[in-house]
Amino acid sequence: MTELAADGNIAEIDDADGEEASRIGDYLASHGGPFFELQRRLGMLREDALLAGRRAALFVALAWGVPFLLSLVAGRAFSLPDGRAYLVDFGAWARFFIAIGLFMLSEQQIEYGLNGKLGHLVRAPMIAPECFEAAASAVVRALRLRDSRAAEIICLGLAIVGTLAWLSRLTISGHSSWAVQIAGDRAHVTLAGWWSVICSAPLFYFLLFRGLWRYIVWAMLLWRIASLKLRLVATHPDGKGGLAFLAEYPNAYSMFVFGVSSGFAITVVRHVFEAISRRSHSASSSPRGWRSCSRSSPFRCWRSPNLWPSSRTDRPKSSAPRRPATTAPRSAPWSDATSSPTIPWKRRRPPSLIRRRNSPLRANCRSFS
Repeated sequence: MTELAADGNIAEIDDADGEEASRIGDYLASHGGPFFELQRRLGMLREDALLAGRRAALFVALAWGVPFLLSLVAGRAFSLPDGRAYLVDFGAWARFFIAIGLFMLSEQQIEYGLNGKLGHLVRAPMIAPECFEAAASAVVRALRLRDSRAAEIICLGLAIVGTLAWLSRLTISGHSSWAVQIAGDRAHVTLAGWWSVICSAPLFYFLLFRGLWRYIVWAMLLWRIASLKLRLVATHPDGKGGLAFLAEYPNAYSMFVFGVSSGFAITVVRHVFEAISRRSHSASSSPRGWRSCSRSSPFRCWRSPNLWPSSRTDRPKSSAPRRPATTAPRSAPWSDATSSPTIPWKRRRPPSLIRRRNSPLRANCRSFS
């Protein structure tokens, strides 16, 4: 009877450990949250299939395709005489086409990559059996943060703030585009611009902040698991104690990082082009263009060969009187102030030679000789 009771206890312990292990490996990075539930109710995905390609095409059509059609109807899609047309706007391509599409495609890649890493911690097993419960509680806490409604509401608020900042930059830029039409001193937002303000820009910023928040949750989960008792092997062939597989998880974020980089890169490019245009405008308004060029810069006046100063005579002459030239002869190098008038100058030894001549080493050599 005692042996049967002991066997029963061991079986219960094994079942409990197996349940905790399954809870650790059940972390799905792209599931959960109000936005996921909204897509599931609309039939855009299923619980067992994310359908990332279909959703990426749909969101790109809403964020980039609809403003293109509205701009095409208004005649602002291909060319605009006094501004930037839709198809030549790098910001629309980078944010609404590339970034949003990659954000949706990266969900499936991230989930598969991260889920395999946690499962390997259990299958190895890298986590000590007595720490299974603590690891499972860490995963449960991470899932709670992943599904947090407050977090996605904050992401939505940040998306609205980013959209308002983007709209204010368009209206105060002073240049017409597919989104804003400048008439006199007033800026009128076009129909395509309003669609971008209501749908495209908030969707881009929301997916960006939502992805960043879920990455922070994953990093916090790894930090909590690292504080547990792990069964590391010092002689493991990977040279990392058996944890080399965790160094591969950034590959799961390659699409997401590329989408973030495209959004930030277009911001940098816009600032560079605006700085060049302002500098060109100031150079064209100055006489001969030499005033706007820095004489100390090796790339001065690089904008146009017509702005290069051909000689010093291109500068405007100063009205200040010139200082009369002195007739006194210049003193030669190493001149002696006490030299005779018959000798124009007398060469003196450089200080380095004088120091070498009076050095203690040379004095010792003289004493031995």
